[in-house]
Amino acid sequence: MVHPEPIKVAYHEVLKVVPQLLGPNGKPFDIVLHIGMAARRNYYTLERRSFRDHYDKLKDVDGRIFTAGEGGKLWSDLPEQLYSTFNSDDVWRRWRAALPTKRQYLDLRPSDDPGNFLCGFIYYSSLAYFYEKKEKERQVMFLHVPDMPTERDVDDGREVAVALIRALAESRRQYWGREEGLENVVIQTKAREELHAVVNGGKYH
Repeated sequence: MVHPEPIKVAYHEVLKVVPQLLGPNGKPFDIVLHIGMAARRNYYTLERRSFRDHYDKLKDVDGRIFTAGEGGKLWSDLPEQLYSTFNSDDVWRRWRAALPTKRQYLDLRPSDDPGNFLCGFIYYSSLAYFYEKKEKERQVMFLHVPDMPTERDVDDGREVAVALIRALAESRRQYWGREEGLENVVIQTKAREELHAVVNGGKYH
């Protein structure tokens, strides 16, 4: 499943969309991958954690912030940081290995800094969704991509996304004993619309 359009860069819209995105008819997803753009970076990052607080500094597209008071009401019982339960180091190694040879020059990095704007906010919101349900597994990951002004950049981004999806599926199968394929993946992107992935014959926009 792929969200039909980029999610609005607005805190309160994210809070409405995340439960709908992650829990349609109560059916769990095998993998949840958020994709967002970090315009000041020229490399790709696998974000391993996200933060609960400090979303009251930068205004969203509606001119609003997410206040400390709102955070206290919504997430007061949650940890200041939440981590994905993916083995991030293993995923990162598999991700690099899964890149086609002609794209081995691309810079892929693990990261602990998703930022305190909408990328970090939606990531924490998704991790919190599973945490509050007391799930053992929080099968969520966030991919930050650089700006992609050319078609070649978009092609690179597509290959990076495909490689990461494969790495996530393989790592989850090994560490969690999951035998599922890639048919039950949800992808949410705030990156350029043309970025899409083709995995096992399935097309993700």
